[in-house]
Amino acid sequence: MKLKSEVKEKENISKWTFIKKSHSTRRALFVALTLYTAAIFQGLVVVQVYAEPLFEEALPNMSSTLCSVLFAIVTVAAGCVAAYLIDATGRRTLMIFASIASGVCCTMLGSQIHLHWGPHWITAVFIYLFCVTFTFGAGTVPFVLVAEVFLPEIKSLVSMVCMEWAWICNFVILFIFNPLVTLIGLGPVFYLFSTVCFGSAAFCYFFLPETKGVPVDVIQTLFAKKRIPLDSC
Repeated sequence: MKLKSEVKEKENISKWTFIKKSHSTRRALFVALTLYTAAIFQGLVVVQVYAEPLFEEALPNMSSTLCSVLFAIVTVAAGCVAAYLIDATGRRTLMIFASIASGVCCTMLGSQIHLHWGPHWITAVFIYLFCVTFTFGAGTVPFVLVAEVFLPEIKSLVSMVCMEWAWICNFVILFIFNPLVTLIGLGPVFYLFSTVCFGSAAFCYFFLPETKGVPVDVIQTLFAKKRIPLDSC
């Protein structure tokens, strides 16, 4: 009877109470929300929304609609490759190197828009490269992590929280984009995006454990520690 009472009490605990009492779950949620925030503020959503005017500047002699369609095709193709890479290389490694590559692309794209150091088609090249590198890392890894790092009891709740947070971040970045462009110019805005990319790589290096092939209970023990052991990543 005592064992049945304990099981019943455990089953009746609310999901919010579980999160409040579990340090590893709170830390995993913090990492997940940070990665979602970084993914949105790396800036690809802005490129997607404003693809047509960007391509009008990049390739004035080519249809901006055609360039936008090609952009969508490149995104889908990169997503298919990312699905392979995320298991071949691991989540942490892919996120770190893809974020660094995205930061380089944003820096080059911003400098091209700002300084016009190359021909117009260079702008289009860096837009496509940025799309590919973003999809390899921030466009894929955070969504996979949310499915792996949380216990089944609360996975539905934290998935909802992460997605709601992502949509809030989408709203914020689209809301502030035009005022930022007016204030500092389009090129420097991409410098800000590149800063977020490099910051994402640094954050993942220190706080994100490797979850490839690791059971969820072991992942929770990694998040329970004060510092992610780099030798276990």
